[in-house]
Amino acid sequence: MNEYLTKANTAVRQEYHGEVSYDSFILEKFDWSLFDCVGVYHYRATKIEDRYLEMLEPLFLFGKPVVITEFDYTTTHGGMNEEGLLSSAGLGGNNIINFWSLFLHYKIPIFGRFVRPQLKGVHARDETWQAQKIVETLQLLDSAGVEGTLVDTFISQTRLFSENPRYDLDMTSASLVKYFEGGGHGKTFPEMRWEPKESFNEVADYYANH
Repeated sequence: MNEYLTKANTAVRQEYHGEVSYDSFILEKFDWSLFDCVGVYHYRATKIEDRYLEMLEPLFLFGKPVVITEFDYTTTHGGMNEEGLLSSAGLGGNNIINFWSLFLHYKIPIFGRFVRPQLKGVHARDETWQAQKIVETLQLLDSAGVEGTLVDTFISQTRLFSENPRYDLDMTSASLVKYFEGGGHGKTFPEMRWEPKESFNEVADYYANH
């Protein structure tokens, strides 16, 4: 992998003259001297909460800025699994989705229109919890001295919001805004088909003040 990244880095720098990094797993081992900063996506999963910052310590030894390129939380405690809460693109929240309904809706022509994507059972939406956990993690990362963070994800257009908990797939999404089913529009920005969650405002306030 280091051999490949060396070639890729050389090729990129021939065309691009800004800073270059790589988005890695926390446990991957690379020659970070190739890059301008150390980039890792690092989720504060339940089983590593007590050593979340400790796992970052070796990355500061390279003497380069450390950037957390991805972390988030879903919008319900139902998104918890044995690994903890991961991103909507990973495992978090997936364990409560009825994937047969998703498959039939998006993959089966005509018939799929009559199958509504839904969750397994009924779960509790908790925007406040999501917002608190994101800000709490941002505070921890700030205290550790990281150069920057990227909160994933802004929007999910497949994990739609519904007032009916049975069909509220947005609960399983780590997005900062909820996307309306059926072409609905939000109140905060009426021209948009989404509405900010509590996490949207909390993250905005945090970055505005730090």
